[in-house]
Amino acid sequence: MFLNTKIKVLGDNPNNTGKSILVDVQEYNQDVKLKNYSISGYKRLYLEIEPSVKEGTYLKVDDEILQVVKIIRYRDCMEVFVSEVEAIKINNIAKSIIFEDSSDKYIDYKTILSNQLLTIGDMSDYQGLKWLTIGEISKSGTFSKGTMRKCRPITYSGITLYGIVESRVYDVVDDGFNPVVDKEIIVTVNNKTYIPLSSSIIFHNAEYKVMAINDAIENMVSLRCELILPTYTFRITLNTPPTTSYTGNTFQIVPTCNDGAIDVINPVVTYTSTNEDIAAVDNNGLVTMVASGTVNINATYENVGATMNFNISDVIVNKPVIMNGSDELYTTSGNVQDYSVSYDDSSAIENDSYTWTIDDLSLAVFVGTPTGTSCQLKTKTTSSNGWFVLTATSNTDGSFLYMDIDARNYGM
Repeated sequence: MFLNTKIKVLGDNPNNTGKSILVDVQEYNQDVKLKNYSISGYKRLYLEIEPSVKEGTYLKVDDEILQVVKIIRYRDCMEVFVSEVEAIKINNIAKSIIFEDSSDKYIDYKTILSNQLLTIGDMSDYQGLKWLTIGEISKSGTFSKGTMRKCRPITYSGITLYGIVESRVYDVVDDGFNPVVDKEIIVTVNNKTYIPLSSSIIFHNAEYKVMAINDAIENMVSLRCELILPTYTFRITLNTPPTTSYTGNTFQIVPTCNDGAIDVINPVVTYTSTNEDIAAVDNNGLVTMVASGTVNINATYENVGATMNFNISDVIVNKPVIMNGSDELYTTSGNVQDYSVSYDDSSAIENDSYTWTIDDLSLAVFVGTPTGTSCQLKTKTTSSNGWFVLTATSNTDGSFLYMDIDARNYGM
């Protein structure tokens, strides 16, 4: 027998100083069969009978911490199988574990073994993540076996907690995974975490409501949670219409729509007119002025609406305006002359009014108050004699017309 490697026996604590012994070390990357299951092997040691080496004992071999998983005793020597151990915290207590399969170190579903008791509901810290022991608790000799799954953070009442979050569940009848109801998740936590029915949790920045609780699982609680859809405040605003529109004109409505605080690109807006005989609107919000009058165009987005009002007038035809009346005003007692403004085709002016003035009130005066488009004049006295100017000024655009009038003191 070749006992040419010095190792240290650390006992039941990997942090012990330990005592040194000589062993023969061989690589052994095979499964080690125990009573109830197998463990991934790592090395096999041959050594003389050593009472301090037993199942679960920690050894330091070539600066690695290993754990004895199986011993075969012969008359004068021992065949010892050891596996790699991993540092872990279980319920905030530092421990060491062995993975049943070395590949378990790299997946989210891990089967572990420990020479200390494992319990369903244990919360562990490993690789900077939280893990929950969910089942398969069994014991073979010195070792307990359990299965743990990676947890994800959830928030309840402002406190960060950890649980297994699933959007699908395993069906033992169909032997496969089935999706959970749309917009629902199943959250499994240990029973030390109290989350009441109808309370809210936050997962991935989304809010969920606890709809059902299953506490029949040993040391664990399963929560069925339903997504709380955010309440959107829809808004729609429209560009500003013209103060006055004219028949035959068009106007393009430009809507701005929001879902909450987000502007919607190419929103689907429905347009209607309260009177299509006055103004019509197409599906794109283009308004066509049909006839004079007042009309509302309604725009609807989701469950909100906005209204645009139009005052439509007939098209104004620009025709020449003239002043009507005589350029002679006689001084005969009681003589009154009529003056007015109109279009040159004698049609009345309806959309304008005028201010009338006389430049020399010593020759002529108004009879009464001038109306918007007409007035009456008479001479100041029966002896008035001379020329004066009568002016009519538009109250709309400031344009004016005038007439030179001769005030005469003789005959009619």
